[in-house]
Amino acid sequence: CDKLTLRFDRVAVKAADAPAAEKKVQLVEMIAEGNVRVDDGKTVGVGDKLVWTQREQLTRLTGKPARVAWDDGQKLAADEIVRRTGDGQVVCQNDPDTGSGPVHFEFPVREEPPVKTPEGKQ
Repeated sequence: CDKLTLRFDRVAVKAADAPAAEKKVQLVEMIAEGNVRVDDGKTVGVGDKLVWTQREQLTRLTGKPARVAWDDGQKLAADEIVRRTGDGQVVCQNDPDTGSGPVHFEFPVREEPPVKTPEGKQ
């Protein structure tokens, strides 16, 4: 990205066997702006801005459109792509006034291998 802003807070962490909590630094917010590209080796996301906050447990990728591609060939394009950290649910929407049109999801059609019965027949 062109600009990356990270926010850290000191949080109390208490181990079960510790007499008192100690303070540790923890990442609580990340904002990437301009030419954003996120790549974890299996999923690639590109857009204009990405915001992640620990408090909301959301990752929000925006663009005109923002795009996500998975290594299995699936692709998603929308003005806003939001992924909930806890359950992985993805919600997409477009800005009705300036949006790029409908949300676009593409997935490859794969030939499934024939199902074999216990007798070895197809």
